[in-house]
Amino acid sequence: MSSVAQKLSKIADEAVPLEDIAKRVQETDENEAGRITAQLEDAYGKWYARALTILPKDLTSSFESEFNGSIFQPKIKQFIQEPRKPALQLDLPPELATAIGPWAHSYTRCFRGPLMTQKQIILNAIARSGIGADTVDSLELLEGACRNLPHVMTLLRHDHKSGFLTFTDEYDVQHLLHALLVFHFSDVRPEEFSPSRAGSNTRIDFILPDVRVAVEVKMTRRGLDGKKLGDELAADILRYRAHPDTSALFCVIFDPDRRVSNPVGFEKDISRSSDDFPVRAVICH
Repeated sequence: MSSVAQKLSKIADEAVPLEDIAKRVQETDENEAGRITAQLEDAYGKWYARALTILPKDLTSSFESEFNGSIFQPKIKQFIQEPRKPALQLDLPPELATAIGPWAHSYTRCFRGPLMTQKQIILNAIARSGIGADTVDSLELLEGACRNLPHVMTLLRHDHKSGFLTFTDEYDVQHLLHALLVFHFSDVRPEEFSPSRAGSNTRIDFILPDVRVAVEVKMTRRGLDGKKLGDELAADILRYRAHPDTSALFCVIFDPDRRVSNPVGFEKDISRSSDDFPVRAVICH
C-alpha cells in the first residue's frame, strides 16, 4: 500500500472514535455535554483538516458538503454547533415522536450518517489508489521536484568549475529532467513511442514503467504559446491514454519567455484527477 493510501486508511479508521464522542454528547447530562462537545469539535476539526489535505481534489466537494449541510438538511457542522438543541414540540403520535427523538440535530441523522458518507468517500479514494497508488505518489514527487527546476538551472548556469550550461531548447531541458528522473526512479525509459495512429508515431519523452507514468517535456517558443500548447497537450492526453504501459501523464513545460500569460490557470486546465488517467502539469520559468 502506498504512503497516500496508508494515510487515508488511518484517517478512515479514526472515524470510529469520533462516533463514540459524538454519541456521548446527547447521552450525558448538560454539564458534561459542554466538555464532550468541545472535545468533539477539536478532534473532528483535526480529522477533517487532515482528510482534506490528502483527498483527491475531485472528491473534496462531496466530502465538505457532508460537513456543511444546510438549513433544510443539517449535518455535522450544525450538530457540533448545537448538539443539544431541542426538537420542535409538535403534536405527533407517540411512536413518531419517539422515532424523531428529543433533539433537533440527532446524532444518527446529523452526525453518524454524514460521517459514514465521509468515510466511504475516503474508502473510495483508497480503492482508487489501489494498483495505481504508486502512480499517484509519483505524480506528487514529480511535481515537487519540477517546481525546483528553475533553481537547479540557475545553479548549473553559474557553475564556474565546469564552465556553463545553457537551456535553449527542449532537448536541453530533457537532459536535465532525465538526470532528475534517474535520481528518483530506478527504471527510466527515454524516447518511448505511443501506439501508431494513421501511420505515424508520437514520441513520449520518458516512461516510468514501474509506476506507469509518462513524462512529457515541452518548451514554449515562437508559435508555441499558451493556446497552441494547450491544444497540443489535449491531443497528447488522448494518445497517452492508449499507451499500454502508462496510467498517468506528467507534463513539465519550460516557459523562459513567459509566453503563457496565466500559468496557474493553465496548470489547472490541464491537470485533472480522474479514476482512470490522472494528469498533472507544471510550468517552470
